[in-house]
Amino acid sequence: MNTTTTRKQRVVSILLALILVLSMLPASVFAEENTNQAAVTVGGTTTEFATYAQAVAYANAHSGSTLRLLADIKVPGYEAPVDMPFITGNVTLDLNGKSINYVDVGSAGLDEDDEAVKGQPGTLTVTGSGSIELLTMYYGALTLNGGTVNELRAEDFAATVHITGGTVENLVLSPQGDEKATADISGGSVQKLDLGTGTVNITGGSHGSETAPWG
Repeated sequence: MNTTTTRKQRVVSILLALILVLSMLPASVFAEENTNQAAVTVGGTTTEFATYAQAVAYANAHSGSTLRLLADIKVPGYEAPVDMPFITGNVTLDLNGKSINYVDVGSAGLDEDDEAVKGQPGTLTVTGSGSIELLTMYYGALTLNGGTVNELRAEDFAATVHITGGTVENLVLSPQGDEKATADISGGSVQKLDLGTGTVNITGGSHGSETAPWG
């Protein structure tokens, strides 16, 4: 009996079995896990970023860009406004079925008395499904076409909000001083409104039973 030949046959059989098993596995098993949080598309070119803050900085520098979430994001708290990822460009945010806790539009800072001071305005359009826990309008313009916003607040400086789709569970319009905040609602759903010193124009959309007076 030729033991050498028998061993070779066994080795070949084992290798063939392994090849068969590996060929049946999905390609995703071998793919490297993508840990990037967001991607920005500019002029047909998409670049991925490890953090949401990096993606915002890049999108701000490229007007008309689209920032797409790649994962559920928990934006960390920041000790100083200068470190916050304010959206100060003309940016479209594609929620892409993901969630994010904080989105800040327009920048603001603190003066020597720790009072809020106006920074740069931002222009944001929100699309896709997904959710935002708190969307803060510091200064600028927002168009909400999709997604769910648990709380949308415009309490600091001039802000214009256009709601054409999606859902806002709580909308707060109460800017300080002589600043103006306006919301135009033509679609979507607004469940509750705290008008304060703001102005609301309604031409469509649906509103929950708990909605406050529209002013």
